Amino acid sequence: MFRNMYAQGGKAPRSQVRRPRVAQVVASALRDQILTGTLRDGGALPKQEDLLEEFNVSLPSLREALSILETEGLLTVQRGNVGGAIVHAPTPEQTAYTAALVLQSRRVTVDDVVLALRRLDPLFAAFCAERKDRRRTIVPVLTQTQEGTRAALDDAERFARLARLFHEQMVDHCGNESLILTAGALDWIWGAHDDQLAIRTAQLGPALEKKEREVTLAAHQRILDAIVSGDPRAAETASREHYAPPATHALLGRGLIVHAGLLHEPALLARRGYDERNAAGGLVESSPARRQRARDAAAADGNSSSNGGRRTGH
Repeated sequence: MFRNMYAQGGKAPRSQVRRPRVAQVVASALRDQILTGTLRDGGALPKQEDLLEEFNVSLPSLREALSILETEGLLTVQRGNVGGAIVHAPTPEQTAYTAALVLQSRRVTVDDVVLALRRLDPLFAAFCAERKDRRRTIVPVLTQTQEGTRAALDDAERFARLARLFHEQMVDHCGNESLILTAGALDWIWGAHDDQLAIRTAQLGPALEKKEREVTLAAHQRILDAIVSGDPRAAETASREHYAPPATHALLGRGLIVHAGLLHEPALLARRGYDERNAAGGLVESSPARRQRARDAAAADGNSSSNGGRRTGH
């Protein structure tokens, strides 16, 4: 009927343009200030009176705007006598938690996450080998971790942590922020499940057998050698061969569904922080610090090559 009416010269109904609510406009402005660094991470948001004057809005609209940003994880609103709000820059860990929620809602298994990481790892190794500044950035980092891994050959748990760290560092120094964020989220999800197993059952997967640890150590050395020599094809091949055998881990092959809540368990967060600080004699930085230092190094060299990646379970 409408088609005939238009054909006869009738006017199509005007589409209504939805105007954003005042709260959404204020939230958008504050969000931009947080993302650009105008409002510093960890700093306090301007006082309520100042915000009301700056945006010329009502108190309910301002409170709604702050509630929107708090839901997004960009603010922590302190209620009560203290009052005020603390600014939070978005983090890869937030991305990981959101991704885990989606994966859990879709009944995705831990095996699916590990498969993705295993397929991506050769790409990351190649990206690291392509870096022109690799001898100053990624090579010293991986060499230190590899030496620590070799020294921990008789300590199954420490070895497992360092072996995983080796792949995490390839990602952090790959040079492609988009892939670092994407693969880093998957890595954080897998790490939370792997850590849960280690804490609750004292199972370390393949790292429990010394023979398997020696195989892993040799495979990492081949990847490192290819990166040092700047041979991306050899680095990719070495990583692919490293993961050619079927994955063997106590968490795999059981149809376990991703559990987002594990990413927020205090015991797991404390363990990861401790392990990263002490994994290589106290010289290994936390994940955010590693990523920031990698970005700083790339920026100093003008290196914005399309690199990226993350590791998988051993």
